[in-house]
Amino acid sequence: MKTYDVTVTREGKWWMVAIPELDGLTQARRLSEVPEMAREYIAVTEDIPLEEVDVVVTFDRIGGVVELHQALDTVRDFREAAMLLNEAASHISSQLAKRLSDEGLTVRDVGTVLGVSHQRAQQILSAPTPREINLNEIRVLSSMDALLGGIGDLGEPQRHVILEPLDRTPAPQDIVDRHRVRPS
Repeated sequence: MKTYDVTVTREGKWWMVAIPELDGLTQARRLSEVPEMAREYIAVTEDIPLEEVDVVVTFDRIGGVVELHQALDTVRDFREAAMLLNEAASHISSQLAKRLSDEGLTVRDVGTVLGVSHQRAQQILSAPTPREINLNEIRVLSSMDALLGGIGDLGEPQRHVILEPLDRTPAPQDIVDRHRVRPS
């Protein structure tokens, strides 16, 4: 199977699909049709079966949005960071909940410490421990300005986000110390 790069731009109501390797151009009405239109064009032009054609679609620009690659990369980075942080939070919450329960706290008190309902605390305590997260996987993000730099004016960020990788998983006491509710 051969893979071809195709570039898509918006022209009026049509998506123009350029296939630089063949110096070809086709069009699609909807963006979802672009890969199939490109594959069909390539298969006919090269006289090869459609099943042997694969395409990688990239966007050159859409209207006045020319920084699309940077914006999409930033979105992917945010989603990946959010996924890693969510997994890390689940892992640490589970460990902390189990340690607090082992210390004799009630499910309601565990929920209060974690900032969740007692029902959610019971779910956390009943669930198997999530997989260990390597917090060094989380890239240092200096600020919203740095993250959004170069993708156009999206307005002034209201707050900055700084995610620093840790060289260890925080101990449950470290987590408790950062919350408003502190055990005596």
